[in-house]
Amino acid sequence: MASHSAAAYFKSIHPRQMIMHTTGKDSVSKMDMTVIADLNKRYHLPDEVVNVLVQYILLASLSLSHPSLFKIAMHWSRMNVATAEQAMNLVKKEHAKYKTLWMTDILHSKKKTGITVEMIRGAAYSNLTNEQLGAYIRELFSR
Repeated sequence: MASHSAAAYFKSIHPRQMIMHTTGKDSVSKMDMTVIADLNKRYHLPDEVVNVLVQYILLASLSLSHPSLFKIAMHWSRMNVATAEQAMNLVKKEHAKYKTLWMTDILHSKKKTGITVEMIRGAAYSNLTNEQLGAYIRELFSR
């Protein structure tokens, strides 16, 4: 039942509103709106699918300019994802794959910082909770 109400929400809201609701901000940047238009135009994703993708990316603490967003959009476009339900099911099914994609993209974009795969791997195998691990990784990349 909850997924039906979530799907109804994704279908009833414009991506601009989705960004504002998810971020808690009163406005959306011009750049974010350009990204949304690109998702609609280049990848032929309807608003309800864009909403699922936007919320997923933002809740993962990534920005809408993150390379993973476009890789996932391309994947969804190739799979002809046309509804919020399809997008939500794909997120559940592919979440582990998407997390690996994010880490690869983050490591490639942060090569200059001196962060190594070993640092992240060591943290992943430590006794940290998922929340602590996330905080640690965010701290590494904010330096």
